[in-house]
Amino acid sequence: MRKKLKIVFYTDTYSPAIDGVVNSIKQSRRELERRGHKVYIFTAGTAETAAFEKSDSGLTVLRGIRLRRYPQYTIALKPVFSTKLKDLHPDIIHSHTPFNMGILAVHAKKLTGARLVSTFHTLVFSDELLAAFLSRNRIIKALGKFALMRYLKWFYQKSDVVIAPSVYIRDMLKSKLGLKGRIDVIPEGVEFMTTENNLSKSSARKKIGIHTDGKILLYLGRVSPEKNLALLLKYGKQLEDSGFTIIIAGDGPYMSECIALSKKYGLKTIRFPGFIKEDMKRYYYAAADVFCNPSLFDTQSLVDLEAMSHSLPILVPKSSAQTDFLSKGKCGEAFNGVNGDDLVKNALKIANSPRAYHTRRVAEKYNIKHTVDKLLQTYYSLIESRH
Repeated sequence: MRKKLKIVFYTDTYSPAIDGVVNSIKQSRRELERRGHKVYIFTAGTAETAAFEKSDSGLTVLRGIRLRRYPQYTIALKPVFSTKLKDLHPDIIHSHTPFNMGILAVHAKKLTGARLVSTFHTLVFSDELLAAFLSRNRIIKALGKFALMRYLKWFYQKSDVVIAPSVYIRDMLKSKLGLKGRIDVIPEGVEFMTTENNLSKSSARKKIGIHTDGKILLYLGRVSPEKNLALLLKYGKQLEDSGFTIIIAGDGPYMSECIALSKKYGLKTIRFPGFIKEDMKRYYYAAADVFCNPSLFDTQSLVDLEAMSHSLPILVPKSSAQTDFLSKGKCGEAFNGVNGDDLVKNALKIANSPRAYHTRRVAEKYNIKHTVDKLLQTYYSLIESRH
């Protein structure tokens, strides 16, 4: 019987922040600890994050300052090693960031002799993020991207294994970063619902206060520039003319711009309900006919999986990591990201034939139990190869 592992996760973001990385870390930790392993979290954070230390003995927070544009991220001002790390004797150091806390993970590997695993969660070299964090100036962006790509290659080459959440991202890491080492494809999993969301459309729509017999196209997630919501709004009039009500549910730094764009394009039926509490999400999924995440930025997209687990087909852009889901079974359609007619055509195709899609069957393949099985295979292979 294999030994139970001590694993330390390093991350730049944690509770109370809500995003894909935080969700992935929490769900992986729960499943690993359910199997008897011990997972510790080392994160940068403010006083709000540090408050969680009182009820979580496995959490260590290095205090820092928030980034203005992306307040869920914090830069630790005193990035020193906690004495906890020296006493843990971890088997695995797992970095969920290449930046602030990721650098500490590299040093932790040297300090403890543990094997280092790094997950590539975010397309940090995307034009949208470079514009938000650096500059919209074309020359400055180009120079920044060049320096960032060199840095990322240096960082990930320090890892014993790099984890890519999708085949699309694995291939990108090889072609764009030029990574030569071992890259394992391990999707981020979800805690799969054991029962279907059997709410009727009419009752779900009544619950969320949307009274229409027409079609609904839903986006539910973080509202930020890199999610490419401007494209959805640009083609919003064509969707409305085809009988769709658009719902952009969630909150984030791009909300005011989205509302302004909806007015600019003259959208009449679009809804912005704001942040959706966990217990209300199922009503939105049940009310909708199509789930569309137009992002070219996501390395996988947990919100797609969440929608599919509620039997809602997905509409995703071609040339994105999200198309990996479509390769696993008929769970949705892909549209050309620069063609509004193609988006509308495929949205209608899904809405008019919902029984043609087997979304839960595909989502089950990403059950957190299956993805943690793969994660443990990677962990144990590193430990056993050393011996």
